[in-house]
Amino acid sequence: KLTSTKHNTIRITTCNINGFPRTQKDTKNLIIKEFIQRNDIHVLCIQEVNRFWKNIHPSNSIQERTKGWFEAFHNSNGYYKEYPNATGGYQAGGTAVWSVNKMAHRVMSKGHDHLGRWTWTTYRGKGDIVLRVISRYRPVLSTRNPQSVYNQQRFHFLSKNNPVCPRELFCSELITHLVEWIERGEQIVLGTDINEDVNTSA
Repeated sequence: KLTSTKHNTIRITTCNINGFPRTQKDTKNLIIKEFIQRNDIHVLCIQEVNRFWKNIHPSNSIQERTKGWFEAFHNSNGYYKEYPNATGGYQAGGTAVWSVNKMAHRVMSKGHDHLGRWTWTTYRGKGDIVLRVISRYRPVLSTRNPQSVYNQQRFHFLSKNNPVCPRELFCSELITHLVEWIERGEQIVLGTDINEDVNTSA
């Protein structure tokens, strides 16, 4: 358990949850809720949402699952909505940014990459400062499983005649966006599952 935050501070946390459960009745939902409340988290960057929300019944949506959990709540999420091989409610990958209580009131905008590789939320701070919090998931190099995140993205890029490795494109394409946002004067926080040792030179 982390200590409580001071009145004039916010706590931003990142977590790979290895998938939301299929329904809101699953006890894993409460584990996520308790994690946020116990650690006084205001913004949670989530990786591996693992849900194809288009095929999820509205009663099991994020808004329904979290109803009554917090004083205020805002959800931004991204996944590969146009993936033609998704079946049922499961889809590997996806990202989300949850804004809780006082940070939910400061939300300006939200958005996501069309493949669900990253999702962001922007917040208005003092003196018109803009904070952009980004949740990112870089796929594991997994070519054997046809439904893996890597192969989903590889399928998309090959359909566009782009043979470059999705892991490489993840980095190069996001950097382009980061440069744009930083040049606007925004403050950036990245919550990432990079699936690589960040201490290496690779």
